[in-house]
Amino acid sequence: MKKLIIVFLCILSAFIGGVVTYLFQKQQFIQDKWIEISDLPLKGEESGLGYSSEAFLKSEIQLPVVKNINAKVKFMEPLAGKGKHSKLLLGYIVNIDIENFDTTKIPQKYREERKEGNVIWEPLKQVFYSCHLEFTLFDKDGFKLIEVSGPTHSIESGKLNTLQDKAKKPIPFSIIKRTTKIKPYVTVDKCVSCGLY
Repeated sequence: MKKLIIVFLCILSAFIGGVVTYLFQKQQFIQDKWIEISDLPLKGEESGLGYSSEAFLKSEIQLPVVKNINAKVKFMEPLAGKGKHSKLLLGYIVNIDIENFDTTKIPQKYREERKEGNVIWEPLKQVFYSCHLEFTLFDKDGFKLIEVSGPTHSIESGKLNTLQDKAKKPIPFSIIKRTTKIKPYVTVDKCVSCGLY
């Protein structure tokens, strides 16, 4: 009987130890620890910037000239939902610095005041675009583990745009444990200002 009790206690201790280790490892990812990703490449194979076909083909105004992109990400507990203890969300803050655009290179209609009913549209000085963010997680050997994306954001030329939100898809902790690199990717979807004139 004593042997059975000792065996039971050993199994119980191992189980508790495993749970404590899991929770400790998991907690390391969610203690507001930001992972900095500075100066994202804007050209070449490692570029973190791209444009949709609509932005390329349907915009009457030049594409935004991006000067710099940097980001920071962290893993966060979901607020609610099934399986929240085994999955985390990826929170992010991404800064996109865009140059002023050259008004001399846009169609004349954007450079003139326009009246529509009781509304007066001023000549266009800066341009708004919509974009979305994708984040790819890689393991130590460079293999892609998962890709998650955030909601649509609005960005403006001539300013430093700060985008903050969470990716929509929860990430299993089993994948997070294997992650050694996170790569953000910004896609400019379309010129919002182009549809207003």
